[in-house]
Amino acid sequence: MHKSLADELMERRAALINEARAIAQTGVAENRDLTADEQSTFDGLITQSDSLEQRAKQIHDGEKAAHELEESFRSVTGNYPGQPNASLCPALIVSPDNVQKHANAMAEGRSFGAVEEARALVQVNPSAANAMGGPQAWAQTGAREPRHLIAFAGIPVAQLTGVSATMPTYTLPSATAGVNESTAHGEVDGVVDLPLSALRYGRFSKVSAAVNAFVPVSNLVNLHAVAIAKDLDLKAVGAIETAASTPAAFNADVAGNVRANLLAVSAAVLADVSDLVIFGSPSDIALLGETSPTNGGDVASVTERFHGARLYPTLSATAGQVTIFHPASFLVFMSALQSASQIDPTDGSNSFGQWLHATAPGQGLSGSAKAVDVVTP
Repeated sequence: MHKSLADELMERRAALINEARAIAQTGVAENRDLTADEQSTFDGLITQSDSLEQRAKQIHDGEKAAHELEESFRSVTGNYPGQPNASLCPALIVSPDNVQKHANAMAEGRSFGAVEEARALVQVNPSAANAMGGPQAWAQTGAREPRHLIAFAGIPVAQLTGVSATMPTYTLPSATAGVNESTAHGEVDGVVDLPLSALRYGRFSKVSAAVNAFVPVSNLVNLHAVAIAKDLDLKAVGAIETAASTPAAFNADVAGNVRANLLAVSAAVLADVSDLVIFGSPSDIALLGETSPTNGGDVASVTERFHGARLYPTLSATAGQVTIFHPASFLVFMSALQSASQIDPTDGSNSFGQWLHATAPGQGLSGSAKAVDVVTP
């Protein structure tokens, strides 16, 4: 376990105290007063230990204040300062507890609303079967967290706190030679604020007024989550394809053409190809499947990567092309998932729905996306 500086100082203080105690014990054992040299050494050790204790307390108080500031920032924004992270991508599945509350509200003829919170859990005992750590999706009655491009690729997600957001986008400079001590460095001035607008993504369904079970609402949660995931994909795919601009022209060597552009993105943003993602329609992604299965030799294995990059088939992609991008060079603003149920006084029926707000992915670094035509024009 990593020790803090304050702990290390206190350990050094304890060692000094032990040395001083040993000197004092010598005088006691010999039934005499300490000599001048022994007394001087004893006093010096005590002075040093007091100084270390004071310094350790100052460092401890400073570390505590910094931690409290970070936690306060996180409680408001959902993230630590300057650290948007893909793990903040909200779940699309309503928690079992809130599903039950919705079912109870419908049965009792009243409204209910909830905001899902993904809290970090402390992993107390990693060897325990029920140990948990970090935000996670909930699962119940067969429902699953659907896959969508933002979560799959690991595009960084920042907390959305309004109807719009702004992020900086940078035009990357080319490499230049170093300069001598009297020459100014090259200036990076290709920075533009990119405005992003948030849209609401959600679904609702009519529910019988006689509902009193957990299962029907849970099934709707699964249905809605898949639909919302498809909506998020449609927006994300469109934004990244726009960032990739005009696709590279078709070449009969499809695999070679895609590899060349994959390496071009890697070189532009200095990212490993294993950090890149390629998406396209299922039929277009299938064109990159001539490599051997990565999971083993059995017939159930599938190819999940091409030349190191992960493959993501989506029905939202433009037909006839695949798009390569570096997820960490993009940013999305998203809110937490919300759900609500209400009763219609005209006929006593219920409506259940869930939704969240999100922006399209914004491109932060130029050159981080390229498209390639993979079908003969």
